Amino acid sequence: MASAADLKTTKQALIWKRPASPTPKKFKAISSAGVRGLHNLEINVPNAVLLGETVTLECSWQLEDEEALYSVKWYRGREEFYRYIPKELPHTRVFPLPGIEVDISRSGARRVVLQQATPAMAGRFRCEVSADAPTFHTEIRSAPLEVVGKISNKNRRIHIKKI
Repeated sequence: MASAADLKTTKQALIWKRPASPTPKKFKAISSAGVRGLHNLEINVPNAVLLGETVTLECSWQLEDEEALYSVKWYRGREEFYRYIPKELPHTRVFPLPGIEVDISRSGARRVVLQQATPAMAGRFRCEVSADAPTFHTEIRSAPLEVVGKISNKNRRIHIKKI
């Protein structure tokens, strides 16, 4: 067991020296205070939308230390439906998925606009952001989206279709 004399604490790291052995080893635990790159990933997905509404999905992040964006991908469940890669032309690519109609003219790196909400659109949406080489650090956030019926003026009832 290490004694208090064997432990040295510095502002940025904790170094532990093992008792004398044929090949002394050092172990270092570095604080994350100096870590840079891709961080602060946040997703904004409405909890519920009305049938027929336009839906805006937002994903925000920060890149530091001259790190560049590699890609932003959007999924509903496990299926990718939108991809943004700034180094490719065109930057955006849409993959067909039932219930998802992307408005490409209003979509970009940090948001995707979906037209005409239908019950088939409901599900868990996920934003995956990757930094460029050399790290390709990737972070993912997800949130659910429900699609609900409109209020009927005749009966003044709310019709909700379970998905």
